[in-house]
Amino acid sequence: MKSRKGFDLESHSPEHHFVQERVLRALDLREDSVLVERLIRVVAQTMPPEFGARLSAFRRLVRGALFDLEAWGLVRSDRGNVFLAPEREVSLGEAARLGNITLLRRLLAEGAGQVERDEALISAVINNRPAAVRVLLKAGADVRAKDKLFGRTAALYVGRGTSSEITDLLRAAEAGDNGVHPTADTLPLMPGQ
Repeated sequence: MKSRKGFDLESHSPEHHFVQERVLRALDLREDSVLVERLIRVVAQTMPPEFGARLSAFRRLVRGALFDLEAWGLVRSDRGNVFLAPEREVSLGEAARLGNITLLRRLLAEGAGQVERDEALISAVINNRPAAVRVLLKAGADVRAKDKLFGRTAALYVGRGTSSEITDLLRAAEAGDNGVHPTADTLPLMPGQ
């Protein structure tokens, strides 16, 4: 998906995803809407010091995160105010895709079925979210489960850009299931990788 300026919305930096999570947390703590500029200041207060070096760059980062979150239906805006989308229930897969560990744990505690956990694991691997992969594996997601669309396991979505932590977690989960310790040669990469 492309934004109006032509930026690829699915390939943002880890900082972008970190800011998205902080925006969602800040909005989750509020019962009403908040002005975008106020939200930027609130999020800036929760960030490590290096993010505050250039406020204009940080403003763009937060606005980009808000653009994506609104495109995904997680937040809404109205005349400069931003708020969580009240009618939208975030799925376990969306929480995994965003890497929102707090929401992921809450949804798991509320009760998620095996298929939903398995699909969320695949989403976390695709979106390179090691913390989400760890949480989902601990919650019983099956590393050998196949997605509905392509019939692939989570390991088949591992590519060159995938975190080594995710690869290690998947290998450990596979070893725990069958006692086999896959090597780098036996853990498949995405086609063309």
